[in-house]
Amino acid sequence: MGKTLVVGDLHCKMSLVLPRVTDTALSHCCDSIVLSGDLCDDWGVDGRAMVRQLEYAAEWKAKAEALKLRVTVLMGNHDAAYLGLASYGFTNEDVREEVAALLSDGLGVRVAAVVGGRLVTHAGLTGAWAHRAGIEEGTEAGDVAAHLNDMYVDRAQWRSLISCGPARHGWGLPGPLWADRRELLCDPFPGLSQIVGHTPIETASSYEAESGESFWFLDTMSLYRSGRPIGDATALVVGHGETEVVPLFDEWESAVMDFCER
Repeated sequence: MGKTLVVGDLHCKMSLVLPRVTDTALSHCCDSIVLSGDLCDDWGVDGRAMVRQLEYAAEWKAKAEALKLRVTVLMGNHDAAYLGLASYGFTNEDVREEVAALLSDGLGVRVAAVVGGRLVTHAGLTGAWAHRAGIEEGTEAGDVAAHLNDMYVDRAQWRSLISCGPARHGWGLPGPLWADRRELLCDPFPGLSQIVGHTPIETASSYEAESGESFWFLDTMSLYRSGRPIGDATALVVGHGETEVVPLFDEWESAVMDFCER
């Protein structure tokens, strides 16, 4: 297996970020790319702008695959609303159908992937949620990913997929689209290393739960309401038994603030 570039939440910045993703993947000799979800929604972005960004992403995916890069796009909690799993106050109902078609047909979103033996989801797999979903302790990452992707195919399982815990103001168990970093570290699925986005962080960082499970957190491109970046736009290259944090931009703050002003 070759190397994989794993990238955090994009939130309608695809035309800014994805060209850098391609360049970074090629320069680091990656043969695959995983986007960890939440392509939809951002502060001040209207429905038409979001559709244009998703159209760009679908075109980018086709071009990347023409370069022999395998591209996997995961579903985040924001994306799930447009796909019909839920409805939230931040969901732009006027473009729901267009967005759903782009996510499903143009980008082929799924819930989970495996990179270097690690489970990759948008928000992460907690022990309690996994137990309720019928995922037995000791299940390997590939089988966990298959179980989660099968749940998306089965509409009867959608309510479980969008379960949200108290750290994100929900009343349920923290599920793979909504789990917060604190919830993951307090209740990790036993024995499984994971890569996630969802919880904004200043730079791509590794954490270890008290029980020994390791996590990488990659939501480094989310913004404050003011448009100022929270993180530094770093991503993760995984392969050949090594994990490397890589910058997508030399000057991320100026690049993203210029982008948001257009």
